Formats: sequence, C-alpha cells, structure tokens
Amino acid sequence: MSTLFNKAVTILNYLGQAGEPVGVVKLAKDLGMPKSSASRLLSMLAQYDLAVKNRNGQYQTGPGTLLWGSAYSAKNLLLETCRPFLETIAHITDQTVWLLYYGSARKLFLIDGIFTSDSGLATGPRLGQTLPMHSTACGKAVLMQLPPIELEYYFKADRLEFITPNSITKEDPLRNQLKFFRQRGYAEEQSEFLPGVSGIASPILTKNKYPIGSVSIVSSAYQHSHDAWTRVGSVLSETCQKLSLRLQSKGIA
Repeated sequence: MSTLFNKAVTILNYLGQAGEPVGVVKLAKDLGMPKSSASRLLSMLAQYDLAVKNRNGQYQTGPGTLLWGSAYSAKNLLLETCRPFLETIAHITDQTVWLLYYGSARKLFLIDGIFTSDSGLATGPRLGQTLPMHSTACGKAVLMQLPPIELEYYFKADRLEFITPNSITKEDPLRNQLKFFRQRGYAEEQSEFLPGVSGIASPILTKNKYPIGSVSIVSSAYQHSHDAWTRVGSVLSETCQKLSLRLQSKGIA
C-alpha cells in the first residue's frame, strides 16, 4: 500500500474523529507530517468532495464520504434482508447456499454463505472473493438477466477463460445456455468452476428487472443429478422472486 494512500486515509480518519473543522497547521502537527504534504493531500481530497474547506481555511470531512457510508449501510441492510431467505433455502435443500452481489464494477462478489455439513464441500471461494461469470451458476444467473447492450459489452470486454475441462469458452454455446436459463428461471453449471462441484442459481432483480446479484445452491456433483436440481430449481426461483420483492419494498433493489 502506497505511502500517499496511507497518509490520505490517516487524514480522513483524523477529520472524521475531530468533530469540528481543523486547520492545516494543527492537522500536520497532530499527525506528524510536513505542512506542505498535509496541505497537498487536503487539496486532493477536496477535489473529490472527501474534504471541504471553509472560509477560515479549515477542513472537515466532505459529502463524498457519505457515499461510502450509505453504501456500507445498504450492504448491511441487504445482508440482513437476504439472510432469512438463504437460511430457508439451506434448510429445504440441506446444501450450501451462496449470496452474490453484482457491483458497479461489473464483477460478482461472494458476500454471504451458509455452509451445511451435508453439502459435501470442503473448500470453496472466500467471502469477498470475485467469481467468474461464465463458469458459475451464480454468474450465469446474472448474465441471463443483463440488458442486451450490457451483455454485448460483457462478451467484448471479458474473455471466457478455461477454468476446468467443463468450462464453456465459446460465445455461442454460452449465449444459447443463457437464453434457455432465462426462460426456465434459473441457471446451472456442472463442474465448470470447481471440479466435482455443481450448482444452480436464480437472480435477484430490481423493479426494472436488472440483476443486482444472485442466490446459488452449491453441491457435490456426485450428490445431485440433473433431475434433483430440476426439483429444487423452481423452489429457488420462487424464493428469489420473493426476495427481490422484499428488497424492492425496502428500496434496496
């Protein structure tokens, strides 16, 4: 982590704890840094509205920091709202359940999970880890709901990388899959991300039918057949529809 970044974060933390506007000289003295460095960093933070300067030349935290705070609160509310639904799915299927968030960076993040003792999974992705879109059921559940323009951008910007021998690395077969999955209501993968692991997933949608994430049931490929997934697929799809409505009613989706 760069020294410049460390100093900028230190200044933001200092301003947040100060509770009142602070001058450059006092800030530099309290933080043990040259006045010139403190002044330069404060000016930089002010350019992004992370700090504001009053008429007396003093600084305090700016409105830009509210964006991070509201995003953190929204994420917590998202987790709190989703958790009972995840527990219900895990109880019904007795399998591992993942909650994925599709962020503004067009990446899929694992943000919560329920790992059951009978799932047959000893390892898996960590919370906060990004997952590939083309080779996971959770990723395909998002892709199948993307607007056509954004889906085209995905195929142009992202390589369909080889992850396991079952990974789909050609555009046309994946497009055909996504079309079928969207009609059916849930996506599926067979050992395309983790060898010996398969799963199904349904999207979490906004009022405009835009995917903000997905819920995935993950299991050993040797435990469940395609017919077994079909039986729970409708349950997962219906549960995700109810979850989407709940999030929409709370203004999260």
